Amino acid sequence: MKKISLYLLMILATGMLTSCGDDEPEITRVQDGNGKVFLETGTLVDANLNFSEAELEQALNTYKWEREYSFYYDNQTISNRYEVKGLPTVMHPDGTIEFDDESTAKYTVLDKHILVTNEVQVGVNNYSYYDKLDVVSLDLTKGAGRMIIDRIVPNGYGKSDYVNTTYTRMVWRAVMQ
Repeated sequence: MKKISLYLLMILATGMLTSCGDDEPEITRVQDGNGKVFLETGTLVDANLNFSEAELEQALNTYKWEREYSFYYDNQTISNRYEVKGLPTVMHPDGTIEFDDESTAKYTVLDKHILVTNEVQVGVNNYSYYDKLDVVSLDLTKGAGRMIIDRIVPNGYGKSDYVNTTYTRMVWRAVMQ
């Protein structure tokens, strides 16, 4: 009887361990890697994925960056260019960032992320706005610069036909002076 109970306990434990896995949907779209990033409709282009925090800070402190376009993607689908509302439009070397609603905020760099913070006063109360932009690639060549940035879309703000976690990918260009 002890052997049967032990075998049943082992079977039950094995079932519990194997059923509690990562239920994240499989990624079937093209992916970044091997010196390539995807742009709208899944077009792969050459890109520098291996840059340091210091290189990112220097690029942001040296050039003004303007967002050229954006698009949505999830685990299966990549959209065409799409005008996504509420995104940043310009990053200045002085650490300020402008948005399409004409508001501004401050940004800092942490690893390969741009952290956006803004103190907003509503009535007599202040609250802080925070956003994290993930820098995917940073390409600087003589006379040109491109940066690819991802931002997770908060629930309820993405395209309704995207069923998984939705991201916005932004393509930025450096304004060389």
